[in-house]
Amino acid sequence: MNPHSEMVYVDSLGKQYLIRDVLGNGDCALLALLHSPGFEAPVSGATELRRGIVSFARGESREACSRVYALLGERNETTFDMYLTRMLDPGFWVGTVAFVWATMAYGVEIKTHFFNDKGQPDSTSTTAFLRRHIPGYEDMELEENKAVHVFFHQYNQMKRCKPAMYNHFATMVLVRTMAADTIVTLNREVEQFNNPWWLTNGNTETTEDSKARKPKKQMNKDERKQYNQKITYEYLKMANRNEQLAEKMAEKIKIAENRTSEIAAQLNIDVDDMDLEVRKENCMEENISTAMTPVKTLTHKYDRRSWKQRVTIIFLYLHPQIGNGNAKDVASLTGVNEHTLLGWLSQTKMIQYWITLVESMVAETAVSLLEPDVQDLYCHIDPESTVCTQKYRRRLGNSNSQLKILFKGGKVRK
Repeated sequence: MNPHSEMVYVDSLGKQYLIRDVLGNGDCALLALLHSPGFEAPVSGATELRRGIVSFARGESREACSRVYALLGERNETTFDMYLTRMLDPGFWVGTVAFVWATMAYGVEIKTHFFNDKGQPDSTSTTAFLRRHIPGYEDMELEENKAVHVFFHQYNQMKRCKPAMYNHFATMVLVRTMAADTIVTLNREVEQFNNPWWLTNGNTETTEDSKARKPKKQMNKDERKQYNQKITYEYLKMANRNEQLAEKMAEKIKIAENRTSEIAAQLNIDVDDMDLEVRKENCMEENISTAMTPVKTLTHKYDRRSWKQRVTIIFLYLHPQIGNGNAKDVASLTGVNEHTLLGWLSQTKMIQYWITLVESMVAETAVSLLEPDVQDLYCHIDPESTVCTQKYRRRLGNSNSQLKILFKGGKVRK
């Protein structure tokens, strides 16, 4: 259990929640839901909740749940069906994907609170994600006062603000608002914990200290060390102020660009024909470690792709009338790295993930995911045509039939 498990968290709206930590045995996400007062489901424990969510995902809402997994499950490196099978294992870690499915299955909004990389309180909502990304849920409305709140953080270290390291959930209980100066909040401890060490140090030299200081040549070893340390503190503080000033200037530039766009629209000026830096819409950057990502096209390069994207790229590579086995052409068409594509085709552990999906795909589906102007180049192809994967099937068969010989050392006698 976390030593900060009974602290008060203040969200971005000023609401206060009591954090109650749960066991870190792999079921933390499910236990955080079960211990929440607003979560009402006909289950008695984490195991039954796992079965209920998986049963829902395999049922009539399979297509919608599969789309959720395609958007959020990129880091799992496995197919949708295999993920559902693994999810039934006790202790298998689940997170945002399971929360979204639970909202679809039990009709309760789940809000995940966390500290972003700047130490500011932030949150995501499963209902907002469904309305934005999943067809059929655009008008989904759930009661705000019945939402379930959970806290996402690093196990056994709530004060560290590194979203990429977050791996544990805790239950949050809404409490009546109290004066901030009368309670110890987790927000205050996070601010102190993440404050740079040079800002918390009080060794700042004043003008009178500077006049009374000895010349550097007359200092002994310890005095010279303290003098150099003070100079370091001053430089680091100055760098921190410059960074804050740069952020403020960036915000002002963004506002000015948006204002320029508004003025151009009012005057019916086509800014595309002018050499102006005009931003047509205000796009906010999201933290990719914790935010719910939108659908990605094939024509951009990403460090992580969904299995649907990988399968489509492999299909294009294998199709005789599209890629025809030319990795260089497929790389330029889809944006994938040529060596990455060849890795998917050569590694046995990767082949067993994509081969069944590639065999079930048809040309119409793969071509429809390309850019519209590129799709016209392949309009003559039979939309129901498939690809041949016998070569890779044989490779899987040979891999399974080979004997594994372990060499443990020792001398070989003639």
